[in-house]
Amino acid sequence: MSNKHRINTRAAAMAVAFAGVLFIGGEALAQKPFLTRLVKVYTLEKEKNGNCKMCHEYDKAKDQSADKDNINAFGKMLQGTPEMKPVIGKGDEHKFTPEELNAVEAAIKATGDKDTDGDGATNMEEITLGTFPGNKDSVPAKADLEKYRADHKK
Repeated sequence: MSNKHRINTRAAAMAVAFAGVLFIGGEALAQKPFLTRLVKVYTLEKEKNGNCKMCHEYDKAKDQSADKDNINAFGKMLQGTPEMKPVIGKGDEHKFTPEELNAVEAAIKATGDKDTDGDGATNMEEITLGTFPGNKDSVPAKADLEKYRADHKK
């Protein structure tokens, strides 16, 4: 095999690998505008719950990333709302309109009074108090939850 052929083969393999990464990562990349909107609307902190683990289960230590195959219970609940139907499946090249981003916010509000992960705190309580509504091991501190509930009595 000639040197030129090896270089062409190697370049082709790299191109296929890069395309595969783009294809696999496309769903996760497309959802970044959703997270950006949530961080802004709910003043989320990246170190707490203003990150992809809001809707995904993954482990960076195991070199996993947020993608369409590891959506947590909260992400699945959001996907199942009528509000989200128009934005599901958009590719990474899609430019989300303000109306589409409003749909994501509407889905969050529609599921706010539910306790997706069954940990005793509603989705909105968890979002507001810095925990993850799709992770039963991520629960607001009892004192914080009591104060939030006292401040937001209906």
